[in-house]
Amino acid sequence: MTRPRGFTLVEMLVVVTVAGVMMSLAVTSLVMLLRLEGAARERGRATDALANLARQFRADVHEARSAAARDRAPSGEPRSLALGLPDGRNVVYEAAVERVIRREERGPAAPREDWFPLPAPCRAALALHARHRADVAELTIDSPGPAGLSLRIEAAVARDHRLAEPKEKAK
Repeated sequence: MTRPRGFTLVEMLVVVTVAGVMMSLAVTSLVMLLRLEGAARERGRATDALANLARQFRADVHEARSAAARDRAPSGEPRSLALGLPDGRNVVYEAAVERVIRREERGPAAPREDWFPLPAPCRAALALHARHRADVAELTIDSPGPAGLSLRIEAAVARDHRLAEPKEKAK
């Protein structure tokens, strides 16, 4: 007596079940990888935005001939910082919820706005201090929670100390 060729129903059910389990594991892994990739991309965008904000803030403050804190919050800290540039432009930095807004105003033309998004739940604060014969503008970005992101960007108004001649040591 010869055995018929082919698979039994039990063998087919086992193969289909194993294939289903493997597919569900693969789909779960793929979904997790896509979420991680999205979070990493968002973190990269936030890092780029903070780097661009720091670079632009320092450049504007160094170029400015005047600086003034405006629109104070009930806590006393300024909500915006106005910078007067030598070419007649005014640049205003405004601390808003989860973003910093840079508004460039020149005469009657419509202002140009740049938004720098901050990672949630970050909070930005602006300050203007008088230090060592120069005003220093400060932009602080704090994030509550376990990650505790804290970034402080300082720049001297109308001065770029990075390009200054080094002082000679007294002998």
